[in-house]
Amino acid sequence: MTIGRVARQSWTSAALMVGVSLGGGCRDGASSPGDSGTTTIVLHRVSGDAQISAAGSDLPSPLVVRVTDARGNPISGVSLDWATADSGRLDPERPTSNDSGLVRAAWILGGQTGRHVATATRGTQIVTFSATAAEPLSLGSVRHLRLATFDGSGEVVHPDVARVPRGWAPARRFLAITPYPGGDIKHELPSIYESGDPAEWEVPAGVTNPIVRPWKGYLSDPDLLFEPTRRQLWMYFRHVAHLNSVFLTVSADGTHWSRPTWRPRAESRTGFADGRSRQRNSVAHVGRQRWPGRLQQRVDDGRAPHVDRWAPLVGFADG
Repeated sequence: MTIGRVARQSWTSAALMVGVSLGGGCRDGASSPGDSGTTTIVLHRVSGDAQISAAGSDLPSPLVVRVTDARGNPISGVSLDWATADSGRLDPERPTSNDSGLVRAAWILGGQTGRHVATATRGTQIVTFSATAAEPLSLGSVRHLRLATFDGSGEVVHPDVARVPRGWAPARRFLAITPYPGGDIKHELPSIYESGDPAEWEVPAGVTNPIVRPWKGYLSDPDLLFEPTRRQLWMYFRHVAHLNSVFLTVSADGTHWSRPTWRPRAESRTGFADGRSRQRNSVAHVGRQRWPGRLQQRVDDGRAPHVDRWAPLVGFADG
């Protein structure tokens, strides 16, 4: 896989069918238990099962159930009883299903490590979710991380972690890292992992690492951050061939990544006089390497110093 090409993700959801007789009828759009006739309730477990987080912490993603009739039409206004067998807590987002038939609940795990179970109940019918509570990673503690790298070595360098808002992705944390087996730079390529617990990391569903490959050289030093305005995960990385270059790739879901663009800092060497504009070629600096930038016009109003912008200069070509 080359720059800008990533595997597309295929989502599936498990459906659990339970029959309950309620006063209600079927109609276009969302129906409700108060409609005339008898409605068969079907509970679909949409997402939130089999998550991992530290004992006593909240899971990365909510538990989600969809309520429909036997034909798949959403039913609003249906309440579910949420419960967990241990000291954990379930906090529903709202008391009943919404117009899409969805009901969500946040799950805070109990303090014991191991397998935990939560249930969503309607009458005698139950939908079950499971989660694994890992031992909390305390400040200053050291734990061996086992990562499934694309080269099979499990030897890695350049880790960087970013936390994302609840509900943005199935996980709350993402890790950017590069394999480096025996110092072999051919495998030094950015890879992405996700986690609910800092000690347990997995490749996101639908992702094939590395998320980007160069046509020559290698890619190192990934730096990961969540950009809150655009609600995107940004990964900067260094391309090393005969020169050093800095590139940026972004993702709106942690799975699909954009075609990288060249993002060095363009610093102007121009001085300014009040109320006058000057033009000069900029120079992009990355480490000790320099490249010509684009012609930029700067205007100084005499009140504040100019702040350079990030300027896309060139990008990788596919291939």
